[in-house]
Amino acid sequence: GEFELSSEVVIALRFLAIEKSIRLRSRDRVASDLTLRSFDYDYHIDGSDLRLTGRVEGAALQVTIVAGGQPNEQSHALDEPLYPAAAIAFMPLHRGLAVGRALDYLVYDGQTQQLARVAQRVAAYQRSELFDGPAYRVETVMHGLTTTTWTRGDGLPLFELGLGGVM
Repeated sequence: GEFELSSEVVIALRFLAIEKSIRLRSRDRVASDLTLRSFDYDYHIDGSDLRLTGRVEGAALQVTIVAGGQPNEQSHALDEPLYPAAAIAFMPLHRGLAVGRALDYLVYDGQTQQLARVAQRVAAYQRSELFDGPAYRVETVMHGLTTTTWTRGDGLPLFELGLGGVM
């Protein structure tokens, strides 16, 4: 009845003699309905480390943030189910891919260290020259930014467009 969502992202950028190095590791433990139980995030950005651990306890999310070796405790009151940001891609499939379906839920975003509202809508089922076969077009809004993802019926993402046109 409990699952683990884990990911690791490594990005190295070099632009106009400026170098950026980013490594993000995350592990979320969720219930079968994808609600968050606990998490462990490890971020390394340009030589700085940030570690976040948290657990849902009753009607609150308890978070410990360690930056520069100094721990900081946060508590976020919850009056509705909470999901990890890593579950965003799974929610339309989990709730049923159907054109017109709208979702609205709360996530914990480790990168901003805040609770965030997510609105998703399955806008269409369509074909495109950008990928093979038909796919559901899912529009996701979080932090005021819109991302559009074309997803197969089995949940596999085929194409994503976000941040004003980044593919």
